[in-house]
Amino acid sequence: MQKLPFSNRLTWLALLGLGLLALIVSGNWLNEQASLAAQGRPPAPRPAFTGEPVTATLPETINLPSEPIPFNLSGGGWQQVYTETFEAGISPMIWTVFDADGTTNGEYKWGTETYTNTTPGGTRSAWAVGDGEQGGTLDPNVDGYPPNANSWMVYGPVNMSDVIDGMVMFNYWFQASLGDTFAIMASTNGTTYTGLATNNGGNGGWGGVMYNLGAYAGEPQLYIAFVFTSDSSANPSNLKGAFVDDVIFAFNFRQNVYLPNVRLDFTPTPPATATPTITPTPTQPVNPYVDDFNNSNSGWAMRRQSTGPTTPTNSVAYVLGGRLELNVGKSNQYLIAAPMVPAAASSKYNIETQAQFINPQDQSGYGIIFGGDWNGQTCPNGNYSSCFNSYYVLEVRWLANNNNPLLVARLRRITSHDGNNNPVGTELFTWTEARTVNGVNINPNGVNEWDILYESNGTIRVYVANQLFKTVTNEAVLFNQKYFGLFASTLNEAGGTTNNSVVRYEYISVVPVP
Repeated sequence: MQKLPFSNRLTWLALLGLGLLALIVSGNWLNEQASLAAQGRPPAPRPAFTGEPVTATLPETINLPSEPIPFNLSGGGWQQVYTETFEAGISPMIWTVFDADGTTNGEYKWGTETYTNTTPGGTRSAWAVGDGEQGGTLDPNVDGYPPNANSWMVYGPVNMSDVIDGMVMFNYWFQASLGDTFAIMASTNGTTYTGLATNNGGNGGWGGVMYNLGAYAGEPQLYIAFVFTSDSSANPSNLKGAFVDDVIFAFNFRQNVYLPNVRLDFTPTPPATATPTITPTPTQPVNPYVDDFNNSNSGWAMRRQSTGPTTPTNSVAYVLGGRLELNVGKSNQYLIAAPMVPAAASSKYNIETQAQFINPQDQSGYGIIFGGDWNGQTCPNGNYSSCFNSYYVLEVRWLANNNNPLLVARLRRITSHDGNNNPVGTELFTWTEARTVNGVNINPNGVNEWDILYESNGTIRVYVANQLFKTVTNEAVLFNQKYFGLFASTLNEAGGTTNNSVVRYEYISVVPVP
C-alpha cells in the first residue's frame, strides 16, 4: 500500500491555517520562562519540587477569600496568570498570610525581608516568619525561626474551570532542623490541603522548582499554599527556615476553536495490495487527524498520571518548537497526554508517530494509547474517572543492557487502575526485542517510527520503521472507543532506579484506512 509522505500531511495543516509559531525570548532563566507562558507557550520544565506527601486541615477560624482572583487573558493556550517578586511586599489582594494556630505560640506570619532574594535587580523575598506580632520583631540577619511555627501564605482562590493543565514555578531557600518542614499544598475547598513537604533540613541555598497543578484542571475553585512549620524544639543555631521568591503561576486554557476537528474530505485511492507490507497509511485518507506540534494550542494536555503517597505528581506534557515533549520526573510513574479528539469512524484506522528518548535511563518508556474512553466531562477530573479508564497501550522501553542498549515493546489492554492510579490489565503480547526487525536495525537512541493498524475484526498490527513487528487477532474489545494519546513512563516492575523519562514526539497522525 502506498504510504502517504508526511510532507503532504503538513500541507493539510497549512490549508487549515496552522502556521509555524516562532517566539524569541531572552533574559535571565526565570524571567524567560515567564515570557514563554505569557506568549502562549508552555514554560520549560524545571526540577519538580520533591518531598513527602502531606495533608493539613485549617481551623474554622481561618477565613479565606471566596471571590476568584480575575485573570487577564488573551485567547487560550499557556498563559502566565500571575508573577510575584515580593519587591512591593505581599499583596493582600492576592495573598492571604496567617499563623494557623493564631497567637497560641506567638504570631509568626510570612513577611518580606532583604536577607536574600533571586529577583534580578531586586532586594526582597518572602520569609516564613517575618511578620506577625512576634515575627515582625525578628531580623533574619540575627534571628532564626521560633519553635511551633505554623505559617501559611495562600494564593487564591482561582477558577480552574477553563484550565486543562497548570503549574506553579518558584524559587525557595530552606535551612531548618530535621523534621521542620517547608511545603506546597493545594485545596479545592480552602480547608483541606494536600501536597508535598520537604523535611530534610535543606542546604541554605536557592533552588528553582515547579509543582504540577494538572490534577486540579476543571476545578471551579483552587487555593495554593506555601507553608512552614516547626516542632517544639529550640533553634540554638538560629537557622532561618524558608524563603520564597519569583513565583510564577502558569495555566493552559482551553481554546474556543478546536482546529483538529475540521472535516477534510478526499477521494480515497484503492490500495495496491490486499495486505499491507509496510506502514499501513492510506494514500488519500478521509477525516484524518494530523498534528505536527507546531501549534501549542491544539489541545494536548496531561489526562492521566500516577498518584498516591509514594508517587507524588510531578510530570509535565507540553508542545514546543514542533515537538510534543513528555517529562516524567520520578521513579515508577507514567503519564498520558491526549488532545481528546476521537479517531474517525471507520472499519480500521492507523496511528503513526515518531518518538525519541532524550538522555534515557534504564527502563525509560514511551508509547501509544488507543481505544480509550471518555464520558465528555472534564478530563481529568478530581479522581481520574472521566477518561482513559480502559484503553490499549503500546509500551516501548529503553534498556541499558550492559552498555549495549536496545528497545523492547509490549501491548496491553488496560481495564482498571490500582490505588496509585497505575494501569492494570492483560498483556496481548509480552516484552519483545526491537533490535532488528525483518533485517532493519532499530537505533534505540534515534527517532523511531511506530504504527498501529487497528481493525474492527479485532486485528491489531504493530509496525516499527515500516516493518511488521507483531500481530494480535480477535481483540475487538475496545474498538468502539476512539480516543488516543501518547505515553511516557518510568514504570519498572522490578523496582529499578529510573528517576525520570523525557520523550520527544515529532508528530502524530490518526487516519482511517479504506
